[in-house]
Amino acid sequence: QVVTGYVIALLVAALLIGPSFHLLQAAPLCISTAPARAPNVVELYTSEGCSSCPPADQWLAALPRGESVLALAFHVDYWDHLGWRDRFASPAHTARQYALQAGSGARFVYTPQVLVNGRDWPGWRHSDTLPGASASAVALRVVQDGRRFSAEVGTRQERGPLSGYWALLEDTHRSRASAGENAGRELRHDHVVRQLSAVEAWSSDQARTWRWTPPAPEPGHPARVVFVVTDSATARPVQAAQLPLDPGC
Repeated sequence: QVVTGYVIALLVAALLIGPSFHLLQAAPLCISTAPARAPNVVELYTSEGCSSCPPADQWLAALPRGESVLALAFHVDYWDHLGWRDRFASPAHTARQYALQAGSGARFVYTPQVLVNGRDWPGWRHSDTLPGASASAVALRVVQDGRRFSAEVGTRQERGPLSGYWALLEDTHRSRASAGENAGRELRHDHVVRQLSAVEAWSSDQARTWRWTPPAPEPGHPARVVFVVTDSATARPVQAAQLPLDPGC
């Protein structure tokens, strides 16, 4: 009877606190909140068919990992005609580089090209020090709940329209080129953009939540999901956050 009473008491308690208990158990396990000073968003446009690109790939891989830097390697496809097809290259990455060229300050499209917060930055060849991060009026939180991610965006003050994009990144990739300018070389890549998904522009005076289910990453390669908020008029990043893709979340 004592045991039966105890079980009944547990059931009653579960019914009474059921909604709260359910929310507690269902709470997402993985959350990344963007800092008040937006991280430097570093974009490298690179190709396995470009003999000048491996030093840039190595430079990007050596950048400090933390909330102050978000690095992305976009592999372009306009070197593929030299005999080595870059398996990470995408026509969409090439189109992106061309679309950003006018606003980046670069006179033309080239590889390896580094953009820091949307601006052409050839200084990577001579310095490991990135420009200082600036305060952002945009608040951002990225949450993983199982296979699904959400980006919660708000602003601390009114500004122009915003836009943004999701990206799935993978590390520790290796290739041995058998043709093209890098024939015979082992190529190493981190921060490789494997999937890119833009979101539509929205008014900055409205808080928005965007959801995305990324494709499964390639086995054996650490993966991250990032969300970058951009100024819709200039396409320059104004806030960003990243989160390791954790199967346990």
